This record gives sequence, structure tokens and C-alpha cells, in this order.
Amino acid sequence: MTMAKRLPAGPLRIDRVLFGIVLLLAFCFARADSGSIARCIHDVGEFGNEMVQMCANEDVAAEKALAAYPENTKPIVARCTRNVEQTGWVIAKRCADRDIAAADALVGYPQEHAPLIRKCAEEAGDRGQARVKACVDREIAAGPAPRRD
Repeated sequence: MTMAKRLPAGPLRIDRVLFGIVLLLAFCFARADSGSIARCIHDVGEFGNEMVQMCANEDVAAEKALAAYPENTKPIVARCTRNVEQTGWVIAKRCADRDIAAADALVGYPQEHAPLIRKCAEEAGDRGQARVKACVDREIAAGPAPRRD
């Protein structure tokens, strides 16, 4: 008499399920790179396949949008996409959009704030134009330093 074989329980079964999900997603997201899929599975996989699919779709859309940004924004986009493997394209796009808006705003500041903008840019280093603008706005709001007579 032979006994029917049962599927293994525990970690091996979970590995098979995850492998199946990865294969399914690979076919569903032919446009998405494996990094996007893996990142989305890690970030939102516990919420189901639909969340992973939405995450990957948003990642692909953000990557395409960043690729279409004007040439003059490329240095900002390059800075914001340095860690895209860990953070994802959506976060990189948010970073670029925030820094582009801040850079545009700083250009419109009165000339009298130019030294303050330079000072804040030195302090911010390579952390982006949004940090520079925040520094400038904070300094402007604080007003001039009290004079000591």
C-alpha cells in the first residue's frame, strides 16, 4: 500500500509560493526591471499582488517621466537617482520635482539674497536645492541678526 505524497509545509512551501509570485509578476511586468519588481515585493508584498503591481507600475511611470525631463534638469535628476536601486523611481522623481521647483524659486529671489543663497548652498553641499531653499527661507524668516553696539 502506497501513501499519497503531501506537499511539504513550512519554509519550502513559502519559497514555492514566493517563486510563483515572482514568475507571475515577471510576466505581468515585462516593462519593469527586476529591481523594481524585487523592491516592490519587498516593500509592499505583504499587501498582495495588486499592491505589488501598482508599485511596479508607478515605478515604471516615474522612470519614464524622469527620462523625459529637460536637459537643463539632468544634474538634479542624476543626483536624485543615485540610490534608485534602494529607494525606487517614485522617490527619485519626488526628489527631482522638489529640487527643480526649489531651484526655480531661488532664481526668483531678490538680488539682495544672493550672498545668503551662496552661504546656504555651501552648507547644503550636494543635498539638493530644496535644502538650499529651506535654509534661505529660514534665514529670511529669522530676520537680520541683532546689531551689537
